[in-house]
Amino acid sequence: MALAGSPRLANLTSLDLDNNGIGDEGAVALASSPHLANLTRLHLDSNGIGDEGAKALAGSPHLANLTTLDLGGNKIGDEGAVALAGSPHLAKLTSLELHDNEIGDEGTEALRQRFGAGVRC
Repeated sequence: MALAGSPRLANLTSLDLDNNGIGDEGAVALASSPHLANLTRLHLDSNGIGDEGAKALAGSPHLANLTTLDLGGNKIGDEGAVALAGSPHLAKLTSLELHDNEIGDEGTEALRQRFGAGVRC
């Protein structure tokens, strides 16, 4: 995903890529981009992102300033949900949207323990 490598992203605080079909590959590219370090809001709704993409986002130190993350309408299951819940980089999140994914009881419980009322599954 060429967008993730663009230094023009460095000043962005909000990025909305809903419904762009970026999948896991795009999520991994975004997670790897140091140019996204100023983002506080990232919307990736309905992009076909699964557990691999969620794990990449959870493991990204470049996304440590996020306060809002929208991953609704994707293919994330318990594995991705648990990774998001355990991420040391998502400490500033106050809103996490994960509605319409494939998250079961294990993932839902992990997310609620970590993010409380700030998560919507």
